[in-house]
Amino acid sequence: MNELLHANIFFFITSAAVILTFIVVLVLLFYILSIIKDVRKISSRTQKEVDAIANDIDAARDGIKNESKKILSLWTVVSNMFSFSKEKAPKTKKTVKKKK
Repeated sequence: MNELLHANIFFFITSAAVILTFIVVLVLLFYILSIIKDVRKISSRTQKEVDAIANDIDAARDGIKNESKKILSLWTVVSNMFSFSKEKAPKTKKTVKKKK
C-alpha cells in the first residue's frame, strides 16, 4: 500500500505541474501574440511612411531636374547675350571684272 500511496502522490504532483506549465504557456502565448500584433501594426505604418518618403524624394528629384533645366536655359540665354564671340558674318565674294 505504501507503493500505491507514493504512486498517487507522484501522479498528483505531475498533474499539478502539467496544469501549471500549460497555464504559463498560455499566458506566454497571449503576450507573444499581442507583441506580434503590435509589431505588425508598427511595420505596416513604417512601410506607409517609407512609401511616402520615397514619393517625396521622387518629387524633389523631379523638381530639381526641372529647375536645373530652367537655370541652364537661363544661363545659355545670358551667356549668348553677353558673349563676345569672334564669329563674323560670312564674307561675300567680290566679283572681279575681267579686262578685255
